[in-house]
Amino acid sequence: MAGRITSLSASGSYAGSIRVEANPLSANTGDKAQVSVPASATIVLLTRAEGDFRALTVGQWVRVWFNGAVALSYPVQGTAQAIAIDSAGITVVK
Repeated sequence: MAGRITSLSASGSYAGSIRVEANPLSANTGDKAQVSVPASATIVLLTRAEGDFRALTVGQWVRVWFNGAVALSYPVQGTAQAIAIDSAGITVVK
């Protein structure tokens, strides 16, 4: 899945969770995912070095690969295996 991070929070037994939306300006259309991010998830930075959950910010364009089953809700819900940051997040998300 690819999209912008529209929300981000630290959470319980995971490093945190993010919401990723392909079209953040549309409330009911486009790919959307609520993603749990375990500490073991691979986070790939713009420099192609590895980072951690703290490198993620609202507004960044990311690609997410899931580990295991994904709940077929809207938005889909799953656990990240890897996240690649594709932009610095300069765009303001409303």
